[in-house]
Amino acid sequence: MNSQLQQMVENPVHGARIEEHRRSATENLPESCPACDMRLKTVTDLLMHVKEVHKFDAVVKEEVLLCLGIAAVFKCWKEAVDKKYNACWIRRHERIDQLVFYRHLGCYRHWMTGEHTTSPSSGAVENTCTAFMNVKRQMTSDVTNVEYCLDHFGHDQEPRQPPLFESGKPEIPDVLEQSVSVVETARARRKRNSGALVPEPPITVEDVKRIVVKAEAEPPISEAKESTSRDVRARTRSHRTESSVAEATIKEEPTSAMTWLAEPSSTRKELSPVEAKPPSDDGVRVFTLTAAPDGKGFALVDQPTCTDEAQQVL
Repeated sequence: MNSQLQQMVENPVHGARIEEHRRSATENLPESCPACDMRLKTVTDLLMHVKEVHKFDAVVKEEVLLCLGIAAVFKCWKEAVDKKYNACWIRRHERIDQLVFYRHLGCYRHWMTGEHTTSPSSGAVENTCTAFMNVKRQMTSDVTNVEYCLDHFGHDQEPRQPPLFESGKPEIPDVLEQSVSVVETARARRKRNSGALVPEPPITVEDVKRIVVKAEAEPPISEAKESTSRDVRARTRSHRTESSVAEATIKEEPTSAMTWLAEPSSTRKELSPVEAKPPSDDGVRVFTLTAAPDGKGFALVDQPTCTDEAQQVL
């Protein structure tokens, strides 16, 4: 036995009222109750339904804005309401009829949990919440009527805290470094925020703790860049050291006259060194490239110096 049937058995009057509402509802109606999924025609009908059947009393307010530049006035007023109540809206429909502009805004479940909703989605609540805002603007005058309700039925009424402003994230670790406790930091920020012209979202002790943990886990950008530059410099020095060692090894190899011999069993050629005699003080040594005695390859032959030849001629 489901909960609705159990309510009908325990309270016949309550059950009869539900059945009466159900008989008058059709499937193509735009509004639906999140508790019993009953279809209703307008949001006003939804408010009456949740009040009579589910004992939820939602308050509807009305605001009249009369001023030049009405669009800007309405925008400022709406932003103030949204900031104060953490409200977020989705435009459900709008139209223009006989120089009158109509817009209907429905609740958008933003920064809120949905434990009591029939759908697990975290998207728009739209036709399952009693919160709404109807805007009616006379295009021939500067009069705008706003009818709205900020009481939510269908999901948690306590909104989540919005994300902490980016400006507060680097400030909190700096304050904590001055031996100020987490609780005192949160209290001081709330006190400063209460007198601000444009207040920031409220901050809790959990917010401060979360920021501290994240700041400890992630080093500042400047430190990360410095660490990266140190690694690059270390790798550069290591590369230069290896290059200098390799050059020194190459320079230490002895210089000698080479004889190129071809191996009979392979097409690969290897170098066979022939030690050269140091040059004499009385002349310049001369080498001649000649064919090898076996007819394979070439050889450098040491020739007499120019001085020796001159002495022989004499």
